Amino acid sequence: EISIMTRTVCRTEIRASARCMLLKVSKEKFEAVWCKLPGFKAEFLIRILGDKCRLENVLSHDIARSFFNKFVENEYAAENLHFYDRIDDYMSKWADRTDEENL
Repeated sequence: EISIMTRTVCRTEIRASARCMLLKVSKEKFEAVWCKLPGFKAEFLIRILGDKCRLENVLSHDIARSFFNKFVENEYAAENLHFYDRIDDYMSKWADRTDEENL
């Protein structure tokens, strides 16, 4: 999952100390099922990458976003996050339309 989410090549070795079942899932199936869940991708990347995760992951994760919101309020920079939210709302409102429809 790490290589799928971070787009990096990695290898691993698995050793089980008890009977277990190993589930094999293709990259396409993993992205189609798990990455479509709201917040899953963001939480996964935040947990794996920690302080090296991208801001977009923080903003798309409810709990991480609330902490970030408190941080920007303490830094007197909350207007930047509000501006980002307004732009995001605006862009999503017009995203499904063609250029001709937007005119």
